[in-house]
Amino acid sequence: MSSLTVEKPPQKSRIQIQRQIRLVREQLSDLQDYLDLLDARVRNKGKRTFSLEEVRRQLGLADKGRDERAK
Repeated sequence: MSSLTVEKPPQKSRIQIQRQIRLVREQLSDLQDYLDLLDARVRNKGKRTFSLEEVRRQLGLADKGRDERAK
């Protein structure tokens, strides 16, 4: 009977596995953010939208330097 030697594939290092886990977690977080955005769009469908400048004015965040440059 002959003996066969089976080579095992090299094991990933702990650092590589941790990197993959971190990347998957980041992707999951991005997907959750995207789902939140889609949910908000569905809830607000048909409602009035505001430009960035309108929101800044309403919140008192208008850039005075920008307003002066626009003149």
